[in-house]
Amino acid sequence: MPNDLKFKKDLTLQVVNELKKVLKTEDVACVIDAKHLCVNSRGISDISSSTVTSEFAEKFKGKDVKESF
Repeated sequence: MPNDLKFKKDLTLQVVNELKKVLKTEDVACVIDAKHLCVNSRGISDISSSTVTSEFAEKFKGKDVKESF
């Protein structure tokens, strides 16, 4: 996927927006740690590769709260 990081960030935002709707609060956070299966499928043995995307809303925007994640 040519724009893989943008896709993951968009997915993270979609999760946050859905959590806000379902939970009826603006105070939500989402952290996604995605493994790179395409790396493994190419025969590269680096199984620890991953990308982390996150989005914090309202009360979770504070530095102290973010660091607890």
